[in-house]
Amino acid sequence: MLTRNIFHELDVVEHYFCRGSSWVEIESAKTSAELDGVDNNSEYIEDVLFHPNGAIELEQIICRSTINELNSLIEFALQTVAMKANNGSLVFDSMKLIVGANRSDLDSALVDANINLKEFCDYSKLQEIKELSEAFKHRQRLRPLPRKRMTQTTESERSIVPGRGDNFFDEYEINLLSVSIYIQATKELFQELRQQSLI
Repeated sequence: MLTRNIFHELDVVEHYFCRGSSWVEIESAKTSAELDGVDNNSEYIEDVLFHPNGAIELEQIICRSTINELNSLIEFALQTVAMKANNGSLVFDSMKLIVGANRSDLDSALVDANINLKEFCDYSKLQEIKELSEAFKHRQRLRPLPRKRMTQTTESERSIVPGRGDNFFDEYEINLLSVSIYIQATKELFQELRQQSLI
């Protein structure tokens, strides 16, 4: 039942994303038609492009919400794997709850159970989903911030998501194509977990 639910939830997210993508295409066509033949009136063009009802803002909210849902589903899957590896128990040996555990605790618990996520499908994409979700929720879409000095960034604080550069004041750029790749990576993870009878 749990496996069916998580796959069902992923289908819901994917269908939401596909419907949203179609909506973005429709709004983009309307924007193009509205701007067709407009002289170089940059204020008007900017107003049309970045209007709250415009295609650009619609695309961004669809992408961000999809990434957040994917991250949530991945964490749910990892919690399920951790519980199964822990003989169905809801707590780790350290008496921490598995449900609601942070990602590093889950990763550690899975390594302790001889389940190495780094060997699964495209693990780097799963980490990118996590990093993007955290940026959207906690850092106003910015890349990881340095912890010690504002002028130096340690290797562990650098972004793993490809982009323009490593400046922590840069916002993440996300689009429909990149999110579709993240959906595929999530699907592959779930299929691999199911094939190994982990979910």
